[in-house]
Amino acid sequence: MLNQLSLLKTLHPLSWSVAMMIGPDIAEGITSVYLRFREVGVPAELHIYTGVGHGFGIRARNHTPSSTLADRFGEWLADRGFLGKIP
Repeated sequence: MLNQLSLLKTLHPLSWSVAMMIGPDIAEGITSVYLRFREVGVPAELHIYTGVGHGFGIRARNHTPSSTLADRFGEWLADRGFLGKIP
């Protein structure tokens, strides 16, 4: 257990997005993992999108919040200094 906590503390910030339609058990399991990361001080975000499955419906004709997931992730990366600023 101590080794696992030590390993978690060395991780980089985490941003997870989950599609609820892949299964509630997966979304709930990831929620538990997210809370564990937060517990040991790893900066973490978790976004659960309802009404979408694997792939999040990312396509031009989809106008749901999940369709801009790639843009939001790019902004998250830039905000944390992993990329240059997005214009």
